Amino acid sequence: MGLVCVRVVGYRDRAAERLAENLGRAFQLTYIIRDIKEDAAMGRVYLSQEELEKFDVSPSELHSNGDSARLRMLLGSIADRAREYYRAGDELIPLIDEDSQPALWVLVTIYRRLLEKIALRQYDVFKHRVSLTTREKLFILGKGLLKRLG
Repeated sequence: MGLVCVRVVGYRDRAAERLAENLGRAFQLTYIIRDIKEDAAMGRVYLSQEELEKFDVSPSELHSNGDSARLRMLLGSIADRAREYYRAGDELIPLIDEDSQPALWVLVTIYRRLLEKIALRQYDVFKHRVSLTTREKLFILGKGLLKRLG
């Protein structure tokens, strides 16, 4: 996803491609965390067996109510990886065409905030779907517009 986006908006440095791939990974990991229960209910597990074993989590626990400390530790570990990848977004923004920088900033900020909102709920993505409110998204969009005008 990140690589496609950066090719559409244009960039000045080939390093942008690697950064865009990492940013795409951040988005993907955020989705995996947020949607883990729904995906498991449809028979889809996007975590490796190695990762599950590391935290002693069985695939059946992904259907649970999320009360397992091990499961939350696993999601926290994935979130830490996502945060590392989001740093690529910070490095990527200056490398893309100026006209597109605010839009990418908005996108990165929305997904990063979603991840942090999930973390604030201690990775409880099992009882309620975590999302940003329309107000939160509009606030970020407004800041992005100011960046575009500034």
